[in-house]
Amino acid sequence: QRRQICADVIRHFSSAGNYAKTKLWSPTAVTFISANTNLPEDGDDQGGLTVEMYTSFFREVVLPDFGLFEGVLDADGYSASIGLLPSPKAEESSMVAIGRVLCKCVLEEMPIGRGLGQFVFDFLADAHERRVFSDVRLALSALADFDPDLAQRWAQLLVEPAPFLTLDYFDPNADGEELDATTTDMERAVLAGCRSKLLTCREASLRALRAGFIETVDLQVQLGALTAAELLRMMRGNTELSRDELLKCFQWPDLPGATVGMQEHAGFAQ
Repeated sequence: QRRQICADVIRHFSSAGNYAKTKLWSPTAVTFISANTNLPEDGDDQGGLTVEMYTSFFREVVLPDFGLFEGVLDADGYSASIGLLPSPKAEESSMVAIGRVLCKCVLEEMPIGRGLGQFVFDFLADAHERRVFSDVRLALSALADFDPDLAQRWAQLLVEPAPFLTLDYFDPNADGEELDATTTDMERAVLAGCRSKLLTCREASLRALRAGFIETVDLQVQLGALTAAELLRMMRGNTELSRDELLKCFQWPDLPGATVGMQEHAGFAQ
């Protein structure tokens, strides 16, 4: 049902829904159930209903109401995160099921759109250590996808190291080691902070997600061979359209001067 699509999809891919590995290789055929009649809606799934189902699922499953993913809020209370990360308190069985859904989407070449953070995909590919934590600037780039403001403030410390800071300011689980106001100490502390924010505090949820993702077929080698940008594009799809790409979505009348005139009327012409 559309109004409970997250619960239905998670149930379908969970042990409670009698999940079997064969489902991963079976063709997807979606039928929506009317909330008013409790009967199947009209329509034969030729691919469009499947796209709608996955799009709706990944748009809704990241909402705060479900408690499975989290982001950060800006000063006005709006989401500041570009990509969300698994909540440390997420239910393990639900994360395993979502991992299976992600694997299904990869196998069916189904981009999931915006929502999940860059670090999630690097972790699924088991490439996070070399792609993120091998260099403080790579770590800050991944953090900026989740918490842009914090990433900017920590990046500034690399340029202008501040005195009187301790390691637990960056990583709450670290000791209170006093840091020198040097670039070397700031880089070490910022890297520890990025690891804490992106990985340590939510590692159990990330591992549950990856367990479901690689349960039937392990794609870590194939995905790890992609660059970070290629992996992000493959998983999210094309989330931005240029003017020319948008114009190609329309079929303009084959009349002299009509295309330019209509483009100007629609506000697309330069």
